[in-house]
Amino acid sequence: NNVQSNTFTWYYDITAPVITLLGNTIINHIVGTTFTDPGYTASDNYDGTITNLVSVNGDTVYFNVLGTYIITYDVIDSAHNNAVQVTRTVNVVDNTSPVITLIGSATINHEVNTTYTDQGATANDNYDGDLTSNIAIGGNTINENTLGIYIITYNVSDSSGNAATEVTRTVNVVDNTSPVITL
Repeated sequence: NNVQSNTFTWYYDITAPVITLLGNTIINHIVGTTFTDPGYTASDNYDGTITNLVSVNGDTVYFNVLGTYIITYDVIDSAHNNAVQVTRTVNVVDNTSPVITLIGSATINHEVNTTYTDQGATANDNYDGDLTSNIAIGGNTINENTLGIYIITYNVSDSSGNAATEVTRTVNVVDNTSPVITL
């Protein structure tokens, strides 16, 4: 008699189960860091908790590749009622700025009337890697024959548009050579 009652209830169960996402439905995830789905729960008016029956499909989140990934969640109760599909969007993003490192000293005293050769800088990014060849060198043009203080600037941005903190080098064109007296 009890079995017949359950069958009768199952036959008339037309209420779909409900899937609830844990965490946000849209996640901005930092490239290069392991992605772990925050999870989900599923419940049904007749079957109760059916989280273990949820089918997770859609895109595989490649956490080392920038992009938008859609994960889908589906579940069916014992009366064959489909839940409304739930989706989570995972945006793998790069919001880390590259880092510029000077080669040599940040302040240089350079002797007037001698050739100045800048030692340059390097730039590295968490996603793009070596950006040294993309460094934009600006600031003052050094006049090796004129005493003064010259500032050289180094800037670079990665492919995601993140700008590095500008790095500068100060070049002091100085006269440290004593005069020579000839009799």
